[in-house]
Formats: sequence, structure tokens, C-alpha cells
Amino acid sequence: MSRAPSRPATDARRPASRPSVNIDPVRVLREHWKAIAAGGAVGAVLGTILNYGMGAVYPLYTGEAVFEIRNRILEGTDAVGQDYTQEEQVVRIANTEIGFMLSDRVLEAVIATPAFQQTSYGQLFLENGVPNYTDAIRELKEDLSASFARSSQLFVLRFMWTEKEDIAPVLNTVGDTYMTLRVADENRRITSGNDSMRTRSKAIETEINTIDDQIKSELRKAGIQSYDEDPQKGQRALEALLLRRAEVIQQIQLTQSRLEAARARKGGTGMGTEEEVREARRDTAVQALLVDRDRTQANYDAIRARIREGTPQEREAKESLDKVEQQLKARIAEQVQQNRFADEKRFDDELSAVKSTLTGLDREINETEKVLVDRAAVVAGIERLKRDKEGKQQERQELEQRIATNQLRADRADAQQILMRPAVDPREPTFPKLKITLPGGTALGVLAVVGVLFLREVTEQRVRFPADIVGAGKILGVIPVRQDEVGGPTQPEWALWNHPNASFSEVMRQFAMEVSRAWGTPGGGPPAKGVMFVSAGPSAGTTTMVTNFAAAAAHAARKVLIIDCNFRRPRMHELVGLPAETPGLGELLQGRITPEQAIRPAVPGIDVVCAGGPASRLPELLCTLHTVEVIEQLKTNYDVVVMDAPPLVVAGESLLLADRVGDRVVLVVNALTQEKGLVFRYANKLREAGAEVIGLVLNRPVEVQGGHMQRNLRTIAAYGSGTPIVQAAPTEATG
Repeated sequence: MSRAPSRPATDARRPASRPSVNIDPVRVLREHWKAIAAGGAVGAVLGTILNYGMGAVYPLYTGEAVFEIRNRILEGTDAVGQDYTQEEQVVRIANTEIGFMLSDRVLEAVIATPAFQQTSYGQLFLENGVPNYTDAIRELKEDLSASFARSSQLFVLRFMWTEKEDIAPVLNTVGDTYMTLRVADENRRITSGNDSMRTRSKAIETEINTIDDQIKSELRKAGIQSYDEDPQKGQRALEALLLRRAEVIQQIQLTQSRLEAARARKGGTGMGTEEEVREARRDTAVQALLVDRDRTQANYDAIRARIREGTPQEREAKESLDKVEQQLKARIAEQVQQNRFADEKRFDDELSAVKSTLTGLDREINETEKVLVDRAAVVAGIERLKRDKEGKQQERQELEQRIATNQLRADRADAQQILMRPAVDPREPTFPKLKITLPGGTALGVLAVVGVLFLREVTEQRVRFPADIVGAGKILGVIPVRQDEVGGPTQPEWALWNHPNASFSEVMRQFAMEVSRAWGTPGGGPPAKGVMFVSAGPSAGTTTMVTNFAAAAAHAARKVLIIDCNFRRPRMHELVGLPAETPGLGELLQGRITPEQAIRPAVPGIDVVCAGGPASRLPELLCTLHTVEVIEQLKTNYDVVVMDAPPLVVAGESLLLADRVGDRVVLVVNALTQEKGLVFRYANKLREAGAEVIGLVLNRPVEVQGGHMQRNLRTIAAYGSGTPIVQAAPTEATG
């Protein structure tokens, strides 16, 4: 048993499982522009009626009281106020003031004023002459509104009411009450602040007196006559003692070295140093020996002068001189030793005396330092107390200055931060106004009609436009309603054969080209021959698509066979002028006739296999495998085999045929008779059954007035007839 050519793999871009809402706003507006214009006109009329009716029954007036946020006077001596560098500061101040103005406290004070109670608005809340504060405050908060004016230093209080005479009195009463309470609160804050600062100033004065008493007590304890006494006097005395001590230490070191030197010489021998010898010669005994030596030397010199050396007399004189010399040396040496002992004792006594002096100095220095340390602690405490006193005095001075500044600022006429501009009576009502109600009514009428139109578009379930089947598969063509034209087709089923130059035929030809382009067989398998046309519901124009596609293929020099698989409502025998009992596919499947007997010529290049006689048209015959064998046998002698299948919604055998014998399947959709959900459901069923659906064709779509489809058809007709084309360039011919 032969089988259909292998089908290409399923497209990765799977169609949507359900229809989406695709609305073309331009198309909707263009299609219903008259209804939209009528809605605008009705809205304009209703707006005008509303304007004059509401103006007579319930007019509303609005007034404003403007409040200016002035530059704030920070100091009483400031010539001008402080500028606000950031708008956020002004917004914060305005919101704070608005909150206070609309607070229960201010509104309660407003309600209590006679000016408010005399207005017709205020009398609404009087019960036996007593105002109902709860209701009045609630209504005032609803009728009053306030807002900040951007890029300025203004905020506005507004009041809306039906009585024109009440607007200015109510606004001015609220504004005046707000300003009065605000000024009173400001003065109260200034007075309270000044009183607190005066109390603090008195407390500071008491603290200063206490500090003075503490300073005097510390001075008495430290023995300081006055705090103005020279604090460096004791330090200078200590420095003098330290200098004297350094000198005594130096003297001790010198005496110590002398003492050590004297002790070192005391144990020595010989004549001693020249200095010691000179010191020894000052002794009287040594002086006497020196005189004796000089006399003996003179006697010896005289003898030498008279007597020759070596004589007894000379030797005697020489011996006398030597004896005196020896006595002198011995005496000098003895005196040197005596002097050394005397020096040691003298230096030792001096050292003891100097050390005693140093001890006394150290004691005096310690006492002086102790006194200075005690005094320094006292002075430090006094300095701390003095700094505290100066801080207290400065704080008191600042407080007094702030009190004076606050009072000066309170006394200034321009110190108020908020300035009120009183409200005036309104000259015309705020609502209604014709310049608002007329365009507003027109806009509402237009919006109402447009809303209804778009709501209908959203809820519409029928297929009307190509956009309605986007997602169900590729749209191969859009076939418009056949237009009457000179020389045009009278029978749409054979339009492409009988009237090839008609605009309708050109649309069919373009559709056939799209089917042929989508028919390709990828992967190098055997070429596909069979294409089955099927619709989701009846009366979709499937037979028209079949015959015109067959005519386009025949014009392309291809041998075509049309098989009428619609056993329920066949039409192919009518189109070729045969009776209903003509044997066809039914008899062929039953084996009662041969394929050659079933095939009938229709037009040159196109043969037809009719459905068969009524008795043989059994739908069950199409569900057998024998049907596949028969149709595959019929394909062998033709280039293209086109099958006309019954609607899917009434014939379940169409799904089997699409899977078994239809190499390619085209789903025919008829506008206004089929629902979008039905089309999507059967498009998915065909794919689930294994059919290779190459696309959809939309038959008889809704055409919009002024749309491109009719323009394109006229262009095609004019071009085919040779008439000059004067219109703009057309868009896609298939719509």
C-alpha cells in the first residue's frame, strides 16, 4: 500500500491555542465615524442643556483669599527679612499654615463669630440660636480647600457655595480668625520665651555671686592678699634659691677637690712644689734661717775672695755655709708639711660649712616649692572659677540681648510672616460654564460611543477581519466579496477559468500562488501532489477555493484532478454539468467502478471525480484504509490532486482524510458565519491529528468604508481593462 509523501517537520512557531483580541483602532474609527460624530453631537446638546439647567437650579460660586508668606524677620534689627532659598521651605511652611487654618480650633472660633452666623451658610448650623459645632466643622472642612501656588510664596483658601453673597464673608471670617489666633499664638510664644530667659538670667546672676564667694574663700586659704597679687613673685624667689644652690654645689666641688689634693700632698716627701716652698718661706723661722744663710754666704764669699780654696779657713767657712743650707732645707720641708696639715684642716672645715649651707638651701627650696604647689592648685581652682564666671556672664548677656531682640521684633509692624489679601465677591458662577459643559458633553458623547464600539470589538466572537485569525496559522489569502464589474465573473467557482482578467480572478490567482509557495517539500522527499481544502463550518466557500486553485494550476500547464470528498453536500457534479446520480468516489470505494470510469473531464487540464450517487455516498467509506489506496492510485496520473472535504464541525471523517490522504491542508474560513474560537479549535485539531496545515484563507471578510481592499480591487480591474489608473498606489491586493 502506497503512502503519502513524507510531511515536513512541524513548524517550530506553534499557532496560538486560542484567539487573541486584535483591535485596529484606526479601522474601528474609520468604520464607525458617523456614529462617533452623532455621539459627539448628542453629547454637545446634553452639555448645553445641563449648563442652563444647572445654572438655574444649582449654581456654584467660588471665592479665594490669598495669603502671602513674607520673608521672615529673624532679628529685630534686620532691615529686610530672610529669603527662602529652596521652594521646599516655602511648601513646608504653607502646608503647616494650611493645616492650622483648617484645624478644629480655628474653625470652631470661626463658627462662634457673629459675622459667620449672620451668613445664610452659617444659619444652616444654628439650632435655637446655638451653633452645631460638630456639623458646621465637618461641612466647612468639605467646602473649604487650600493649596500652595507653585513657584511663588502664596497659598490660597477657597470656598464653594451656592449663595454668591456668602463667599467673601465666610472666607474673610476664616482668614481673619486664623490671622488673629496666629498672632496671639506668636505673641504668647514670644512672651513665654522672654519670661523663661529672664528667669534664667536671674539664676545666672545668683550663680555668679556664688562663684565670687568661692574665689574669695580660696584666696584666704592660700594666703593671697588679692587675686591681683603678682603670681610670679614666689616663682622668682624659688629661681633665686635654685641659682644660689647651684653656686654652693659648685663651691663644694671646688673645696672637695682642694681637700683631696691637700690629702694627697700630706703623705708626700721632698721640698714640695714651688708654690708650697713659697708659702713655707713666709714662715718667721724660715725667714730667720734665710737671713742666716745669706750672712754665711756673704762671709764665705769674702773668705773665697781672700783665701785660696782648700785652706782650713776656707773649708771651715764652707762647712758653716753647708750647715746653714741644710738647716734651711730641713726647716722649709718641715714647714711645707705643717702647711699641708693646715690646708687639709682648713679645706675640711670649709667643706663642712658649705655642705651645711647647701642643706639649709635645700630645706628652704622644699618649703618654697610646697608653698608654690599649694598656691598653684589654688590658682588653678580660682582660674576655673573665673572661667565659669565669665561663661555665666556671657550667657546672661546673650539672654538679655535675645530678650531685647524678641521684644523689638514683636513691636515691628512688618514682623508678621503671613499677610492676608481679603476675598471679594465672585462675579460669575464657577459651575456650570458653557465653555466646560459643551466640550465636556461632546467629549463624553464621543467617549461613550467609542467605548461601546470597542467593547463590541472585544466581545465580538465572529471572524470578521484577517486580524481575527492571526495566530491560527499563516494567512494565505483574503478573498473579498465578488464585485460587479463589466465583463466580470457571474459564477465565482470558475471565475479564474472563465474570466482570467477580472479583479476577483486576480485575487484568486494570488491566493493560488501563496498556496503553491507554501506547498514545498523540504528534505528532498518525493513531491507532494495532494492538497485538501476544508472549512471549520458550512457555507465557507470551500468548493470555490478548490475550483479556482485547480484552474490556476491548470493554467500553469499542470494536470489537475479534483476529488469531491464531501459525501454530505456535494456540488462538484453541478459545476461540471453532471446529474447527481453520476458515479464517483463512493462507487469507486465500493469497487463498483474503476478509476477510469470515475474520472470525468471538467475543463481542459482539469478532471473531476464526483462524490457519487446518493446511495453510495456513505461517510464511513472515507474512514477506511482502502480510501488511502484509492486516492494514492488516483494521484499517480496527475501533477496536482485537489480534494474538497466536508466541514469539520459536521463531518468527523475530514480529520482522517486530512491526516491520511491530504499531503497539505488549507483551512477555509468564512467571515461573519464562523466564530474565532471554532476556527482556532479546528486548526489545532488538524495539527493534533497529524495534518500538515500550510495556512488559512479568509473568505468574504468585512470591508471598511474607504479601506484598501476595495481600492485594490478597482486598481486591478482598471489595470486589466486598460483604463488609466488615477488613484494612489494600492496596498496588498489580498487585503
